[in-house]
Amino acid sequence: MRGADGGELRSSDLRKIPVAAFVRRSAMHIAMDIANMDASSVALEPPTKSLQGEDLPEVARRRGPLGRPRGESVPRAVELYRREIAKGNRRPRKVIADEMGYGVDYVGQLLFRARRRGLLEPWQR
Repeated sequence: MRGADGGELRSSDLRKIPVAAFVRRSAMHIAMDIANMDASSVALEPPTKSLQGEDLPEVARRRGPLGRPRGESVPRAVELYRREIAKGNRRPRKVIADEMGYGVDYVGQLLFRARRRGLLEPWQR
């Protein structure tokens, strides 16, 4: 999905939208319209195409999987982490995320789980 500037639209951009204010204002206007409306003027119509989902834009998929890591994700993250540390990279999560196709935060979760399982030594400065 693209933003107004043509760039990728991210969840952080969506969080900036004042949804509660829009809903509050809309509900107030609808309530006022209903209060001023005659029952004979109400006509029920079938939903439009956009309400049925046919005109909705395609949303970009999340990079990281949902839920707990399965299979070789944690051991692979540990292997890549050790390789990057051996190269002298002091911030390896970005490289690991790019190589595994996950988000940086998800790679952090994988490394956290690896430390909890004893697969990776505690982080030291």
